[in-house]
Amino acid sequence: AAVGYFDTIIALLKVDIVGFPDPTYCVLKKKPLKNVEVKVDGGATVTLVDGDGKSYTETDTDRDGSVTLPNVPVPTTGTVTVEANGKTVKVPVRVDKDGNMSPSDLKLYQVTVKVVELGATPEKPIAGATVTAGGQTSAATDADGVATLHLVKGVDYEDTKAEASGYTERTVKLEVKADGSVKPDKIELAKTGSHSVNFTVDKGATVTVSDPINGAHTATAGPNDTQVSVPGVPDVATGGTVTVKATVDGQERVVTVPVKVENGVATPSDLTLHVVTVKVVEKDASPEVLIAGATVAVGGQSVTAGSNGEATLHLVKGVTYSDLGAAATGYTAISGQTLTVDGGGHATPDKIELTKAGQSDPYLHVFVVDENLRAIDGVSVSVNVSGEEPRVTDRAGHAAWQLKADGKYELTLKKDEYVTVTTSVKLDVRGHDLTVVMQRVAQADPKKEDPKGPVTAVESELLAGASLYPNPAREYTTLQGIEHAEMVSILTLSGVEVQRLAVPGEREHKLDVSSLAEGIYLVVPETRGGERRTLKLVVRR
Repeated sequence: AAVGYFDTIIALLKVDIVGFPDPTYCVLKKKPLKNVEVKVDGGATVTLVDGDGKSYTETDTDRDGSVTLPNVPVPTTGTVTVEANGKTVKVPVRVDKDGNMSPSDLKLYQVTVKVVELGATPEKPIAGATVTAGGQTSAATDADGVATLHLVKGVDYEDTKAEASGYTERTVKLEVKADGSVKPDKIELAKTGSHSVNFTVDKGATVTVSDPINGAHTATAGPNDTQVSVPGVPDVATGGTVTVKATVDGQERVVTVPVKVENGVATPSDLTLHVVTVKVVEKDASPEVLIAGATVAVGGQSVTAGSNGEATLHLVKGVTYSDLGAAATGYTAISGQTLTVDGGGHATPDKIELTKAGQSDPYLHVFVVDENLRAIDGVSVSVNVSGEEPRVTDRAGHAAWQLKADGKYELTLKKDEYVTVTTSVKLDVRGHDLTVVMQRVAQADPKKEDPKGPVTAVESELLAGASLYPNPAREYTTLQGIEHAEMVSILTLSGVEVQRLAVPGEREHKLDVSSLAEGIYLVVPETRGGERRTLKLVVRR
């Protein structure tokens, strides 16, 4: 290799006994030199540092909106620094063999991004924050949390950083599209400040507090202690979980529940495990038919029902679990159901009904996300079926019904600060997954919203058959029905992309999830035309 030349690989075919190689030299091909022309703001200075580390600098002295960098060895990759109107930004570039730079429009355009507090309801803008992208740092955000930057369009700014006093610094990828729009248009910061958080537990229990941004914090109570203090825990407004592992009646029990930490105080704080009994029976059977040997799973804990159809769980009281599932041979399994354990340790429902295989009504699954594909919990979803109460989406943005096939159903989705959505869906015997995008009222796109009425949801017909199996998954899961997809993304519930891969023309693709932490993720196949489908994936070890 040499500056200004193409890299070359040669084979030393022979080395004689004296140590001389044959051949004794190699030939490097010189790269052609091209003049590289780019568009700029009048008077701008452009500095290209190519893949060999060589710099080329030119200024638009005649202010005609263009700059030509002479005699650049091509092709090459590198970075360009643009200085214009008192602003400076650095972006990655590629120059092809003909001297065409991408991007070629290096004008600086004004873009805005909002900085808000993670999990705050209603939304809480952060004034005084700064956002840094491409080496350019914004002025402090205004009272609405808006930061203004001057950036090159059509560029992904990989290490965009947002920071504010009293909050944990966060780094994201900021995409500035060709039309000047940005993604994400909002960056959420978690409050800083860590605490030693106290919990009441069974003797010797281990407690782990986790959240999507700050990771996990663990402590173990002494063998005779029923109190444990977990150090270094920041406030967790949303998306946090606490896992307690304890030995009860000589057996190790583990359960995971949602947790909120505010000013160092956790809710719930009593993690003592209590015996909770639910009965598993056959649906619509008369007299009642008990299902012995059924498996019941909730909060990450799985048990088998006895001969009396009763499953004995050890759970935290005062918690609503949104991941109740049950399965038995010869019956249709259920998942994603709600189980509430009140302060007295009583479960609602206290009876789980399973339908005999081949007789079940299909499920309608609704997944609610925002425009950044982050799950929205707490959405009230109602369906026009007599006797069906509205469902409230869980942390995965999920709600489900078991309804009659070959029916057309009208759905209404509501949540404070979001535009109400109405949509309809026809349910066949296979069931249906419906993804709904909800917009905040302040951000509602006038092109999508009818000012006289609610927004109507639109789902991808091309990806209607997409599904995951197995789900939950340990190491791998297969994404099926994606022959129209071009890309697949896997995101956390907070919208952080953890995997992205191309799947052009594949009917199915085996996804490796072995590196993902336990939890709930969103799998999003996307067509070439930008149509998306959002599927919930549970990863368990």
